[in-house]
Amino acid sequence: MTNITIPLSKISAPPGLVIRLMRMLFHIDQMDELSPEREAEIISNAIRDPQAFDELYRQNVNRVFAYHLIRTGSREEAEDLTSQTFLAALEGLQGYRKQGNFSVWLFGIARRKLADHYRRPTPLPLEMAENLNGLLEEAIDHKLRLDEINRSLQTMDPERVEALTLRVYGQLSSSEIARLLSKSEGAVRNLVYRALQDLRKNLVCEYEMEEK
Repeated sequence: MTNITIPLSKISAPPGLVIRLMRMLFHIDQMDELSPEREAEIISNAIRDPQAFDELYRQNVNRVFAYHLIRTGSREEAEDLTSQTFLAALEGLQGYRKQGNFSVWLFGIARRKLADHYRRPTPLPLEMAENLNGLLEEAIDHKLRLDEINRSLQTMDPERVEALTLRVYGQLSSSEIARLLSKSEGAVRNLVYRALQDLRKNLVCEYEMEEK
């Protein structure tokens, strides 16, 4: 399992490196895209036989979970929201009509589930579940890094945070995010760029404050 030894708060690097390090934090590998033909075949099969949905689940579960994790800061709630997302997708699969592509449709559901979550009369949790992978030391390190990013994201413009989260953890392209957010590709790229600049600035400032 990959382990980052450089504190994120010390990063002063190009956006591409920041994105790679953020993905490494949650052990997210770049996924192999399904061809449109294969994706359409799986969806068609899943409508008739829910067992066929497993392949779509395996293809997307890590990035949907990472999206919810970075937005809630809680592993338990991210797991719950991920389950809700895929259950809603399975139940609504017959209504899917090639709306852009499956990833855009799926993350539309994930965003709605997250919005419903925020409407609950409960405070936003920042704590990670303890012992994430059975190694307490790594779990604590993971929690501190997530809290650090989570605190920073909460101070940033919500549109920038959403675009960055979908790009880094959802692994959606600029064009896919543009359709999801009803914006131009140029506007999405600008949101992601600005978000990365904000995040790096916030993390460096936080580190400098801790050093004083």
